[in-house]
Amino acid sequence: MDVIAVGVLPNTTGPVSEGDEQVSAPRQAWNALYGLDRLEDHVEGIVLVDNERLAYQDAAESRFSEYNEYVASAIVDLVSGPVLERIDPSTYDDVDAQVVDMKDIVTTLRLGSDGERTGYATIGRAVTMTRSLAGYLLPFVGKRAVDGVNLLHQSVSKQTLADADPTRAQKALGSVRAPASYVSGDDYRINVSAVDRQLKSFCGEVNYGMTFTERNLASFTTLLTYDRSDLDRLDAIEEHAAEHDETPREEVAA
Repeated sequence: MDVIAVGVLPNTTGPVSEGDEQVSAPRQAWNALYGLDRLEDHVEGIVLVDNERLAYQDAAESRFSEYNEYVASAIVDLVSGPVLERIDPSTYDDVDAQVVDMKDIVTTLRLGSDGERTGYATIGRAVTMTRSLAGYLLPFVGKRAVDGVNLLHQSVSKQTLADADPTRAQKALGSVRAPASYVSGDDYRINVSAVDRQLKSFCGEVNYGMTFTERNLASFTTLLTYDRSDLDRLDAIEEHAAEHDETPREEVAA
């Protein structure tokens, strides 16, 4: 069975409370790396969700629920979008859109020539409305064009890992979810070629797909996969963990 893990990295800007105990940043970092070391032996890939993304925002504690909802929406959109909508692409003329499935996701997460290494991924999602308010009242007006490249850039800017450079990614997966006319129509069709070129400017290996939705919105979800050594955020956590006076992780794991 293929297993994909979602790992939540701690905010290492200061101590946090666990019950009545204050847990230091070095101890949080040590725990996080110990968990990642153990997971690597059992999963195809690890999607990282970084609480550091909230560290510099006011009232960060009150935004965890919002952040968790965003992450969950991105994962559901990528994994279950085509299933939830129950729309058959074969019922539309002039549609030749590849659909992202679990095999594509697993392939994107595995690194190495034979997929022997566990990849570390970030996920991001951007959404735009395809109709103005007038379009909700009058079905033949208010339709908006969607700039696929701009939506991609927004998705990349909202990745779930702090300080992740998309140009250092080794693999990328992108999935557009939009009304049928934005996939198969002429006037409002999203420029797939431009989006594909932009994804390939990040890395050489890209999976890309499009699925339908009956909602008046278009979303772009991206999964960028890195080698663990290419993520500066994990290097910073390693430095914090080194300050924690504990038995080395390798000895504990053994």
